[in-house]
Amino acid sequence: MALLAALLQSNGAYWSIHAELTPDKFADIRFGAFFESIRDSIEAGKDIGPQLLGDKFPGDLELILDIGGAIALASAVPSYADAIVDRWSRRRVIELASEASIRAADLGDDDPADWLEGQLNDLAQGRDAGKGLQTALSAVDTAISDSEEIARGERPPGILTGLGSLNAKIGGLRPGQFVVIAGRTSMGKTAFGIDIADRAASAGHVVAYFSLEMSAADIGEILLARRTGIPALEIARGSLDKGQFDSLARARGMVEKLPLHIDDSPGLGLRAIRSRSRRLQNRDGLGLIVVDYLQMMRAARGDHRPRYELLGEISRGCKELAKELGVPVLALAQVSRAVESRDNKRPTLADLRESGDIEQDSDLVLFLYREEYYLERRKPDAAADPGAYADWLAEAERFAGVVELIIAKQRKGPVGTTAAKYDPASGIFKDRGESLETIDMGV
Repeated sequence: MALLAALLQSNGAYWSIHAELTPDKFADIRFGAFFESIRDSIEAGKDIGPQLLGDKFPGDLELILDIGGAIALASAVPSYADAIVDRWSRRRVIELASEASIRAADLGDDDPADWLEGQLNDLAQGRDAGKGLQTALSAVDTAISDSEEIARGERPPGILTGLGSLNAKIGGLRPGQFVVIAGRTSMGKTAFGIDIADRAASAGHVVAYFSLEMSAADIGEILLARRTGIPALEIARGSLDKGQFDSLARARGMVEKLPLHIDDSPGLGLRAIRSRSRRLQNRDGLGLIVVDYLQMMRAARGDHRPRYELLGEISRGCKELAKELGVPVLALAQVSRAVESRDNKRPTLADLRESGDIEQDSDLVLFLYREEYYLERRKPDAAADPGAYADWLAEAERFAGVVELIIAKQRKGPVGTTAAKYDPASGIFKDRGESLETIDMGV
């Protein structure tokens, strides 16, 4: 009541609380309606007092005149607003606790703890919904300060990928970015996601890796293969001699303090990923989130909208998550099967358009393409056509171990293509001039 009185007596006081207070936060719905009318008038540039407000709510005229005659201080409007928001927040916590108890009793697929944590995070975010408007000068000063810190070597421009040729084009993965690495099956998407996560963690960044496809043990085999040169498949089979097992033991020591956290829970949705990422950030800090892969993320239970719409919501949620936590979110994605029907099988942005709004929401889209994979499937019979086989062999040698990195979209930089060397057996990516042997992660 005091807040409404102060606003009716001093309309200008509204601007001190316009970004934080909304009509739904009032316990009395009549007061919420009064506030909404006051707000709409002031934002339209019109003065409003008790009588004008009473004309809009003739049934509540006596109450409005009482409010208008109450003693209230314009300078205290922010305090009045804080009290209203605080009480609304407490009511909302009680509502959420009640809903959580119902969900806990329902033995469905959703984790009620993740749901409740996500709702409470939403509530906390609603109380601090960003910085609001800031001047262009403030934005420019921040940009200059960031650039100076990078120039002095106080921090890198972003999380580096380990490929110099790619870093030169994208400058690393920056906080708040939503990055998509996409391609068809067997192009090396998961291996590249692990490569980036491994290198980032080895550089000291805390990484959350959500694997909706591979198990944590599968990823562990790749981490060991990267450090020992023993193919991941051989590690999985256990067909190793004593010397190789000794190598695994040494590699384990390298991984022991790696700040790489792997979650292979099946059917994870955006809410669970957000909740678990925030929990890790609050506990250990967080530098990077990797999701493998986007199309396997589960929608909320009971949401039966078309898959296209659900993927659009998931991709928007990934972008919001990146901004909210201030870290890059790297999501792996499959592209359309239509690629396989074309002569040139290099994917384009159009091949993502069946997967919601990934193209629109992302800051950077990187496609992986291996001509070697398709050449293997076009291998001619050497005896039947020696000439064709000789031509094929020359092409096969040319593209052996080569993966093209196609930058199809980059909000703050050029598009284009670079290439790297990739060894599927060990999961190692390196610049083309480097050796594809075991990788020194520096841990």
